Amino acid sequence: MNGEEFQKINVHVSLDADLEGIIKFEVDLGSLPPIYYDGFEVTANFHSSMDNNQTFWTDSNGLEMQKRILNYRPTWDLKETNLKDSNENVTANFYPIQSAISMRDESTGKQFTVMNDRSQAGTALKNGNMEFMQNRRIPADDGRGMGEYLNERDSLGNGIRVPATYYVQVFNSTTEKSLQRQVQMKVDMPLQMVYSFGKTNMQTRPVQSSMSDAYKKAGVTDLVKLVIIPEAKNHFILRLENNADLFDKDADSQTVDLEGLLDAMWKNANI
Repeated sequence: MNGEEFQKINVHVSLDADLEGIIKFEVDLGSLPPIYYDGFEVTANFHSSMDNNQTFWTDSNGLEMQKRILNYRPTWDLKETNLKDSNENVTANFYPIQSAISMRDESTGKQFTVMNDRSQAGTALKNGNMEFMQNRRIPADDGRGMGEYLNERDSLGNGIRVPATYYVQVFNSTTEKSLQRQVQMKVDMPLQMVYSFGKTNMQTRPVQSSMSDAYKKAGVTDLVKLVIIPEAKNHFILRLENNADLFDKDADSQTVDLEGLLDAMWKNANI
């Protein structure tokens, strides 16, 4: 974009306050201009000097990381079908990303991981480079099932503003620990603040909670995702998920003391 159609993009870079080694990029993309001919596709790009040998990994619906090879499918010849006499080498290499995209330089052990805070399309079309589709505005239906062209507008009729946050970690995968799943937990289950008003006797000092320590003692660590879904009185669904991924070299099984966990939950609810 140039001239009068140049759009405002604000980028704020900071170190994550909770996780050491994570760089936080907050990218605020303003409205895209009206559609004229081909439309607009704006990507957030991250560059490095790594040699990932045309290989990268993306998460599968926030779960296990899947290996991707540029211009390749394991069950058919992509180059002789989709890519032959066409320009689909770009679109065929974009994958849905719910939480992260990553690449490795096997010769050095360096790993480059970018985690996002929302579902986006992403790819690694060039060695060492990764990109996320931040926003699109196109004048025609792509024939993929939507039945309409992409022209999302706000209440004033302008193209929507799209803010997104990216978390970047560059580390040695042979000697350092990946923080991908810890970032994912932080994004998916942010801290919730609860306030109480109208009390006659105000508590001026914070009340120490033993819930976190009891959870950890039962085995619910930062790699174990705990979800509690109430259904009725004395009836709830308890879901435990091991976020450790086989993609990470230090991945391991997790053991949770279910009786200890339920005991901690009961005590906390009946204080």
